[in-house]
Amino acid sequence: MGIVNRSLRLLFPPGHAWRLPGVFGIFIDALALNFDRLRLFIRGIILESIPGTAEDMLPEWYDALDLPYDSTLLLADRQARAANAYNFVGDQTFAYLESRLQAELPNVYLVESYFDDEGVAAISGIGRSGIMRSGSGNPLYTFLVFGDVDTEEEYNRMLAILAKIFPLHLEPFIGVTIGGT
Repeated sequence: MGIVNRSLRLLFPPGHAWRLPGVFGIFIDALALNFDRLRLFIRGIILESIPGTAEDMLPEWYDALDLPYDSTLLLADRQARAANAYNFVGDQTFAYLESRLQAELPNVYLVESYFDDEGVAAISGIGRSGIMRSGSGNPLYTFLVFGDVDTEEEYNRMLAILAKIFPLHLEPFIGVTIGGT
């Protein structure tokens, strides 16, 4: 006896006369079964409407979020990637950029840096926006992207993430190796 069946039977007064025998009892059981099915159907709709819990609609979520769908990943990983893209807020702070990249590719790191007039790189820790002119006394601020990815697809995914969230006025320097090479 399901929760809906018990709930429907609680609507009737207690007592031996209301144990619902015969056709009326069968009707209540059938009604409860259909309400159970309806409850599960609505719950499925709610779960499929959120990319972090979707199963059947996950490829459609990937299309809507403009993500490449990889069916070889575990379901939990595919859901996490879709939820991650769905909850994307947008920001251009260094901590945000690194957290977005780390969420997708944990072995890839960002380092904020600048190049002085002689082309020597140094760690900056401070970002600056606006027009950057090299050779005029103003250093060129940028990010160094380094680390390891396993496949060419992960490398392309990293480039897509950088293209989507990286500030347009900064040119990243990429030193990422593919497959440990």
